[in-house]
Amino acid sequence: MTSARHLAILFVFFIAALPLRAQQANSPAVAPPAARSVDAGSQILRLILNGLRLEPIKNWEDIRQPERTLIIVLGDTSVLDRLPNGPETFVRRGGALLVATDQRLRGQVANNGLFGIHVVPGPVLAPPEECFRRIPECPYVSATKEQPALFDFDGSRPHVATNVSGCLAASRGGYDLALLAQFPPFSRVSNDRLRLATGLRLFFAAGGDVDGGPGKCLILADHSVFINDMLRQRDAGNFYFTINAVRWLLEKDRRQRRDRVLLVENGTINSDFDIPLPRRAADAPQVPLTPEEMEPIIDEFLSELVREPRLANDLVPLFNEALDVVQKSIDPDDVLVAAATLLTFGLLLYGLLRAMKGRYRLALHVPFFSRLVSRQAPVGPAAERRQVAMQREGQYWEAAQTVACRLFATAPGDDLADVEPPHVEADGSWWRRRRLRRGVARLWRLATDDEPHRLSQRAFRRIMEQVRALEGARAAGNLRITWA
Repeated sequence: MTSARHLAILFVFFIAALPLRAQQANSPAVAPPAARSVDAGSQILRLILNGLRLEPIKNWEDIRQPERTLIIVLGDTSVLDRLPNGPETFVRRGGALLVATDQRLRGQVANNGLFGIHVVPGPVLAPPEECFRRIPECPYVSATKEQPALFDFDGSRPHVATNVSGCLAASRGGYDLALLAQFPPFSRVSNDRLRLATGLRLFFAAGGDVDGGPGKCLILADHSVFINDMLRQRDAGNFYFTINAVRWLLEKDRRQRRDRVLLVENGTINSDFDIPLPRRAADAPQVPLTPEEMEPIIDEFLSELVREPRLANDLVPLFNEALDVVQKSIDPDDVLVAAATLLTFGLLLYGLLRAMKGRYRLALHVPFFSRLVSRQAPVGPAAERRQVAMQREGQYWEAAQTVACRLFATAPGDDLADVEPPHVEADGSWWRRRRLRRGVARLWRLATDDEPHRLSQRAFRRIMEQVRALEGARAAGNLRITWA
């Protein structure tokens, strides 16, 4: 199964798992911790694991192949003692481990930490402007430079929101994992007893590959990021982070992935991943989903479908089933009123545009025809315009031919092309006779040539000097041009 199909199926499950706005129209999604009644279940998380086609493990004794197994521990970490040789050995043998808790580590990892990382109980408080819905106990976390694209959504989605979270601290002997996410500046633990030794910033997540092998570990200082109430919030990126984190932990290399998972919630194994799609109760009030709530889901599904068109046969039925659940929350009367209103405004706008385009208007930017014709009239005598054109184009062949024809003005007939070449006689030394004959022959070829070629102004001046020299020799009797 391709990664695109995984993500698309998860979005379909997410649509179906979203609680209808009718059930929470008059109450905030997340209330302050002191007075909140939250849905702390893990149904959406299990839907994600089910959508990734992971086989649930029902007991600790079934963990026989660490390289195929992902273990998710939420809350109480003392259950890690059930792993033979401990959790660090499990990871070094190729397993993947996700530990999320806002409590102190318990069991074998209580003293030295998990790969040198400890959890400090909170809550972590932050400035309201850096928090989810301005609740100080729910600060957003941001990615560090070392994170493997788990918390960074390129600004297209909100940050991950915590919920009464702890923070991470390092053992005195150091730690083996990279710091992946951090709390906002000026955050503090309510008891303000400890900050991570690497700096003044408080850190939320640590993880990475262990010892360069296939094993992976991810430690989070809050397991509430995976509860239903946090995963369904549109102004928090927890749902997308959960998908990224699970897929990253499942990957071993480009060709293989882990296919089994053990989910432990507060010490109890939960292997029930077969969660039915919810249906709206018949007596539930009709509160439609807004376009803002529907748009990101549909856009995400269509983008994945464009990248993987071969999956259409598998994904479209699932998407239609989920949309059917959502559409049942929409009041048909409201749909008809909205459709009629949009249609009326659309027809009015179309008629207005047609009326504006159909009326006669004088095109002021188009000049009059008489003015255009007057611009085409020639200016000045033809000879002057021709001379200006020759100078502009740098082409003097026509003028050079006219000058050459002046030397052969005594030729019989009107067209030199119909006349045989002249007989040339010259006086003087053999070099002078040869030069005069060659000059006459060159000018004869120019005078009788029918194919124009480019002739520069400098070449034209040399031809004029040559014609004057030959005319002077003929006037002195040293050059005679006769015709047959």
